[in-house]
Amino acid sequence: MNNNPGNLTDPTGHFACGDGIDDPRCEQYEPIPVSTYIQTKFTLTDKIIQGDVSALVDLLIPSHIGGRIQVEVSIDFVIGWSGSIGVNGVYNRYSDELAANVDWAFEPGIGIGGGGSATGGLLIGWGSSQVEDATQGYSGIISGTAAAEGAVAAAVTFPIDMDKKALYVDPHSGQVPATVYIGGGAGGAYAGIGAGLNGPTGIYANLTPLLPWHWFD
Repeated sequence: MNNNPGNLTDPTGHFACGDGIDDPRCEQYEPIPVSTYIQTKFTLTDKIIQGDVSALVDLLIPSHIGGRIQVEVSIDFVIGWSGSIGVNGVYNRYSDELAANVDWAFEPGIGIGGGGSATGGLLIGWGSSQVEDATQGYSGIISGTAAAEGAVAAAVTFPIDMDKKALYVDPHSGQVPATVYIGGGAGGAYAGIGAGLNGPTGIYANLTPLLPWHWFD
C-alpha cells in the first residue's frame, strides 16, 4: 500500500507522490484530472443533429401518457366567463413514475346561458425525463359546450422554470416538454366557447408507489 509494502515487493521502485512530498520526480506521476475522463452527456436533440436516427425515434415516441378530468362552470350572456378545475394523472416512461396534479383555468369567451360541463380525455406528451415536467406548468386551453348535448376541451402544456422565469428545457431531450390534452364530455344549460390560461395550483402528488411493479421496492 502507498508503495510501502509490508509483506510484498515493489518491483518498480516508484514512490508515492503527494502528502507533502516535494521531489521533481513526482511531476511525471501527477494524476490526470478526473474531468478529463468525464464525457459530455448529449441530449436527444444533440444526437439528432449528429444524425442519430434512433434518438429521433426515441423523441417521437411519447415520453408520458395519462388522462385528465375537467369540470367547468360558465356564465355567458354573449360575452362571459368560465372557470374550470382539472385533475391530471401522468405516467412517464423515462423515469418510471406516476404522478397527479390539479390545475385551474379562467376563460373569457362567448356564448349564451349559464351552466356547467364535465370532460375527460387523453394526455400525451413528449420531451420529458421527469414526471414533474409533464404535470406542472402553464397551458393554453380552449373549451366549449353545446347545450346539454356535449362538451369538448383541448389544451397544450409547456412547463415554466420559475427560477429562470422562462420555459423549462428538459436536460435529457434538450426540448421544452409539451403535453397535449384532447377530451370530450357532457354539458348542460348553456352554449359557448372560451379560451384561457391554465396554471398549476401547487397541488401535486407522486403516485409511483401505486404502480404494481413498485409495490415491493
